[in-house]
Formats: sequence, C-alpha cells, structure tokens
Amino acid sequence: IVVGFGRVGQAVAKGVLDLGTPCLVIDKSRELEQTIRDAGCVSLVGDASDEDDLVEAGIHRAKALVAAAEQDDINLVVTLTARALRADLRIVSRVNESAWRDRIVRAGADAAQSPYPSYGSSLATSALSPGVLDMHPLPLLGLGTEEIEIREGSPLIGRRLAEVGEVSRGVHIVGLRRDNRLQRWHDVDGEIAEGDVLVALGTPEFLRALSFGTDLPQLTD
Repeated sequence: IVVGFGRVGQAVAKGVLDLGTPCLVIDKSRELEQTIRDAGCVSLVGDASDEDDLVEAGIHRAKALVAAAEQDDINLVVTLTARALRADLRIVSRVNESAWRDRIVRAGADAAQSPYPSYGSSLATSALSPGVLDMHPLPLLGLGTEEIEIREGSPLIGRRLAEVGEVSRGVHIVGLRRDNRLQRWHDVDGEIAEGDVLVALGTPEFLRALSFGTDLPQLTD
C-alpha cells in the first residue's frame, strides 16, 4: 500500500511494481484515479488516516505500507493509524524535515526516509525486504548501501565476512555492526552471527538477493 501519489509516491509505486509486487495507492484526489491505474496500480480514493479506508485498502493482508504524503504530520497520523490496525505490518514513511524523523519512528514506522525521488526504489526495497534496516541510494552510480540484519535461519550465519563478499555478485561488504559497534570489513574477526548487521554496497537487485539470503549458490561447505 502506497499512501499519496505525488512525485515521491509515484517513484515508490514504480519501485514496488519493478520488484514484481502488486501495488495499491490511496490518494484523496479523485482526479488521480485514472493516472494511478494507468501506472499499473490499484487505485483507492480515500484518506489513509481513516481506519475504514485502510481496511478497505486491504491492510490486513498487505505486505507493507509506505506513507508518502507531502506533509510530515499526515505521514505521522497514517503511521499511527496503520500501526494500531496491524502490529506486524512493515511501515516505511517519507519524512521531509529531520525533526519529524524520530516522531514518525516513535509513532510506529520501521523506517523513515528522505523525500527525494531517487529514494523511491529505496523506500520500496526497505518495505519489501524484511532484513533491510536502511538504504541510501547513490543514483549517479546506480548503487545503494544497505544495512542488512542477519536473522534467525539466515544462510549467512557461520560464514566469514570475506567469504560472503567474494561470492556475492554485484555486492561489496564494507562493514559489520555488532553490539552497536560498527567495524570495517577487514577488522571483523570471526563468523557472522544472528543479530549482526551487514553494511553492503551494490546494485538494488543484488542487495535484495543478499538481504533475502538467496542467489548465493557458492556458499557451500
């Protein structure tokens, strides 16, 4: 679910569709209804700060919600409303002024991101890749950096950082965060463990594969 179909909302919706995931857009403007459909999304004319409209949008079966409205206060209320309806929903919010970032996170957002259009695919990836804690695109290079949390059952557990970097196509492992301490990749001693956070640089498709622990056939004993 994407809330708002302005410049950022359009970029997010495109990013979601590019990931092969169906996208529903909620916007108050009926004039945008056909434009949203032409973009390949399902359109719902409504107010995402209203519980009934979120239920109609299918929040109880949605994979994630991106609050991409132009006003920070609206995104905060949308986040609060969505979190009240679903405690387990992945919520990513646009934030315009840095002072609102912590407020929106406290309201229940899993991540709050800058509003620039180049962050559209970043917001989509953050929403749809459960292990991604944060992503910062480098649009001129076609690259992005991600912080990827190593969760229970990850095939990366027990591997050395250098090994993962060698076999992960299109990805460079630049560091690891453990116990709130960031270490450069060549300073990391020992094996990757549950709860570690990898800092990786690469193209979006390879970063997604790494975050899901897929497409790593060479990681064999």
